[in-house]
Amino acid sequence: MSLAWTEVRIALDKLEDEFHWASHDFDSGSGRRYRAGSGTLLSAYHAGTDVSGTVEIALAAHNLAKRTGRDPGDVFLWIHGLQTTFGAYARPKTRYKYPRVAVSSVRELPLLASGKTDYVTLKQNADLNKPSDAVSL
Repeated sequence: MSLAWTEVRIALDKLEDEFHWASHDFDSGSGRRYRAGSGTLLSAYHAGTDVSGTVEIALAAHNLAKRTGRDPGDVFLWIHGLQTTFGAYARPKTRYKYPRVAVSSVRELPLLASGKTDYVTLKQNADLNKPSDAVSL
């Protein structure tokens, strides 16, 4: 089944609501940025991707590490897992060089979203000395 930008946006907007992010569309119309506080957590692109018909999700690993209280190396390993399990590697394209996960199927969206939620939830459950919202995205 082909992947439509609107389906990706709906899935990411659900994460935005769950984690209390803010978002806005790029002026170019090529995608959408999701932020927490002043830092970008991820950006999604439907234009200028490596493979036509895919959506690329760029993940700001260092900002995700700060928001979750995780080591940046752990976040990069998690992103690599997303690239090899739920999606595919996509070449970073902006000056920020965030690692990207290419999504090509509607079936991959729930897996990607649940992988992100599980990653945060596991950290929250493991960190018993902090209130759960202290590590929320």
